[in-house]
Amino acid sequence: MIRDAGRRATGEAGQALPLVVVFLVVLLGFAGMVVDVGHAYVMKRKLQASVDMAVLGAAQTLPATAAAGASAEDLLGRNYDGSSEPDADAAACDDAGSTTRICLRATSNVATTFLRVLQVDQLDIGVEATATIETYTGFSNVAPWAVKRSLVENGAGFTSEFHLRGRSDYGHSSLRGTISIPADPPACGGSNGVDERDILNGELHVCEISVADAIEDDNGNSNGHLQGLPERGAVQCTGAVDACLEPYSDLVGTAGRRRVTDNTHPNVIMVPVIESWSHTADMPIVAFVWFAITRWNGPNVYGRFLEGPTTLSAGMSCGNRPCQTSTWYAGSVGGKVVRLVG
Repeated sequence: MIRDAGRRATGEAGQALPLVVVFLVVLLGFAGMVVDVGHAYVMKRKLQASVDMAVLGAAQTLPATAAAGASAEDLLGRNYDGSSEPDADAAACDDAGSTTRICLRATSNVATTFLRVLQVDQLDIGVEATATIETYTGFSNVAPWAVKRSLVENGAGFTSEFHLRGRSDYGHSSLRGTISIPADPPACGGSNGVDERDILNGELHVCEISVADAIEDDNGNSNGHLQGLPERGAVQCTGAVDACLEPYSDLVGTAGRRRVTDNTHPNVIMVPVIESWSHTADMPIVAFVWFAITRWNGPNVYGRFLEGPTTLSAGMSCGNRPCQTSTWYAGSVGGKVVRLVG
């Protein structure tokens, strides 16, 4: 019987080895899931960051869509440091025909280490990003109103209360009134009528406008300023006007004129200046002028003209002229911003 037990032990020798091999393969598979998949995730994050940077850089060349697409692919190739060259397609966007958006899709692969035991030599990764270029008013406070040049030149509105806005058709008096200016959304590049409330409260961004650009009279019946001015944070003056103007302006000399010191204050706006008013023809902008809103009631808005600031608040731009003290601002109002939208 002892000899029989020895024979059974000898016959079972080595049967654990296949189990060890199976468990080892399973263990390496789990290791592959942790190490290789984790590495692929890291590389996908890097690819996403590179694609984001590529579309942000390429959007600077819009509306030249072909150039933007080529630039995006070139920037991606130069910035992604993965183990393999990514395949990029800037024409794969759903809105590839847009002149204000650039989309880039990119794919690549990541070599594996442990998953090779399962005959998985690489893992595929893919990402995409979309950037848009938009025009916006760099001062974020261009008002949908205009004033005739002669009214500014006579200087009275710099030292005493000026009636900037009256009834909705006040422009027919050839002095001042509501204007139609392009705003985004829906899109820059054309006149969208006027929505005083959303322009004043910042829901709409007035598109970049410059001296010599044409604006139109708006003969609608909008009193949106009644909601838009409080929503932007403007405060009505209930005491001495000069005391109300102190937080965002200071005196210039002894004549009673004041200079802007904080052009981001919600009571400070910039008003397009025109040579003469027309109800039927485009009106070229000849300059811009700063204006401090002091009060409003019904369709009326009152305030003071202000001298331009010697320096502008952080993030603002003086366009194509120096930031100097003057009655007129004769540059362009606005700029371009590039941002990721997907």
